[in-house]
Parts: sequence; C-alpha cells; structure tokens
Amino acid sequence: MAAAFILLMLNGCSILPKDDASIVTYDFGLPRQNAPDQTTRIADRLEVSPVTAPSWLDSPAILYRLAYHNAARLDSYADSRWAAPPAALITLRLRQALPTASDTPKVNPTPQNDPPNRLRVDLEEFSQVFDAPQSSRVLLRAHVTLTQKNEQTPLRERTFSLERQAQTPDAAGAVSALRQASDELIDAVLNWLARTPDIR
Repeated sequence: MAAAFILLMLNGCSILPKDDASIVTYDFGLPRQNAPDQTTRIADRLEVSPVTAPSWLDSPAILYRLAYHNAARLDSYADSRWAAPPAALITLRLRQALPTASDTPKVNPTPQNDPPNRLRVDLEEFSQVFDAPQSSRVLLRAHVTLTQKNEQTPLRERTFSLERQAQTPDAAGAVSALRQASDELIDAVLNWLARTPDIR
C-alpha cells in the first residue's frame, strides 16, 4: 500500500500544470533615452488613443507563421510570451516618445489647452514569418489616423509597413526584431506628424 501511495503521488505530480516561472516574458525594454531623429518638431500636443489590434493579436502570445509549410496558419511559442498584448506595449512606447518629439511643454489638461487632435494607431500585423526552418523575418503593419478631437473624419491617414530580418530563428530573435521594428514605426509616425500641415 505504501508503494502504491508513493506511485500515486508521483503520477499526481506529473499531471500538475507547469509553473509560469518556466515561461520567459518579454517587453520592449527600458524607455529610449534619445529623441527620434527629426528635422521638424511637432508644434502641438496630441491625444494618443490606445493602440488597437484585431482579436487574434489581442493577447501576449508571440506569434509566428511557417510560410514554407502553411502561411495561413498562426502558431505561438509555448515557453515565451509578451508582458502585455503588443498593442499595449506600442501604446506605452509611443506615449513615452511623443513628449521628446514635441516643442509644446506638457501641462495639466484644461478645457482651454486640451489637445485639439487625436492620434489613432490600428495594428494589423505583428508576427514572425519563417521562410525556411532556420530563416525568419518579422512583419509589422499599422494604419495611423490623425483626426480632430471628438470628430471621426480623418485629417490625415497612412499605412506603415515594416519588415526586418530576425537574427535567430526563435522567440528571442522575434522579440528583438519586433522591438526594433516598433521603435522604427514610432519614429516614422512622429516624423510624419511633424511634416503634417494640419497640426497647428
């Protein structure tokens, strides 16, 4: 009976769920210290709406596609994940970068100094693509819209697409390349805003 009890305990331990401590969690790292390289500064403050994403991107999963096998199938790494859904990570990164790109000091909002325009980013693609078992790249696509606050008609809109090679064919390679692509996206958006004549 003692032997049977020990065997039962061992079997019970083997079917317990894995500890989350075995899962590696990634974010975008510390805030960047340097302002984006801009020839023109943003003259006015903006309200940045939370970045949105389709339902299949609205999770902390690090997604990849085996394009050489079936490009329409999405998979995710079992032992790695984002600290938050990608849209939330990009929202934070964008809000951190915007003040350094603006000539307007940050003040407490009042009815007189509320930002007149709103920036919206819709994330459309954020994944790693394997063209071969040992070769992968990342894709990031986002649609950016600038509107007047409390209005729906866009002042300006543009779709940004970035593709970067992953240095390693794994989750760490995907994270590094997607983080770089996200920072490049934010720099591109800020430069686009600085050149937009509708921001006055």
